[in-house]
Order: sequence, then C-alpha cells, then structure tokens
Amino acid sequence: MGYFNFENCTEAIIPVIKIPSYHSVKKGISGNSVEGQGLQKLGYKAGNIKRGKNFLRYHQPTWKNNYYKLLMQWIKKGNKIMGQWTITRNKRATLPAINFKLKEPAGWDTHIARWKNYWSRSAVSIPDTLLAKQYYLEIYKFGCFARNNTPPISLQAI
Repeated sequence: MGYFNFENCTEAIIPVIKIPSYHSVKKGISGNSVEGQGLQKLGYKAGNIKRGKNFLRYHQPTWKNNYYKLLMQWIKKGNKIMGQWTITRNKRATLPAINFKLKEPAGWDTHIARWKNYWSRSAVSIPDTLLAKQYYLEIYKFGCFARNNTPPISLQAI
C-alpha cells in the first residue's frame, strides 16, 4: 500500500496511472541493448481502467487465468488532496477509508522513522564523490524494497 498527499493545490488534480505497454505493437529501438525484449513479448491482453469520482481501478490479465488489480482512491478537502493505492494479485483490491482526522494519514511519521533507522545502521567513507554518490543510490534502492526477513530485491527488478 502506498500513500500520496499534496497541499496548497491551486488547481484540480485528478490522479492517473500510466498503463504498461504489454500489448504495444511498437518495436524496440534498433541497436538498443534490450531490443526485442519489451513487455509486449509477455503476450498479456490489454488491461482496463474503471474510473469513478474519487477512485481508479485497473485490471490487468497476465498469464493463464492470473491477473493483477490496482486500486487508487483519493479525497480532496480544501486545498489538499490525499490518496492511497494498492496492487493485488488474483484478488480484488480493497483499501480502508481515508481518514483526514488523523495527525498524518499518509503515515509520514512512520516513513521518516523507518528511513532514519535505515540510514543509521551503517556508514562508509568513499573519497571519490562520484563513487560515493553511486554507492548511496544503490543502498537507497535496497532500502526501498528490503523488509524484515526478506532478501533484498535484485537491482534488475527495480
């Protein structure tokens, strides 16, 4: 599950999703290192979007009788828009109601505490600033996906 929260919105914001091109007929760029390896090779049927006033549902068939579903819902109150989303596999996506009364409904306090704890667990000094930047970007990728009792996600999967 993920959250988003925007403040001081002077214009109407309507969330959208960019659908993966599983069914595109476009070919890869000639000479590209991943030419011919596009998502369309998976052979998935086109997904569909159902849109309501404050929600968006996406259904994507995959292989055999499998599918994934995405649900995004949001509320606009004054100059704020707050929303949440989830993705499920082979079952209907559901979310609890968004509660504007919470101090921080988007879980910001928990988010900050998790990253503070993550970055406090190690340190390294790399004199080359370019290498140091790359190192910290890679460690950040691991932190984005790693959870307790799970292996880190491969960098190819990001």
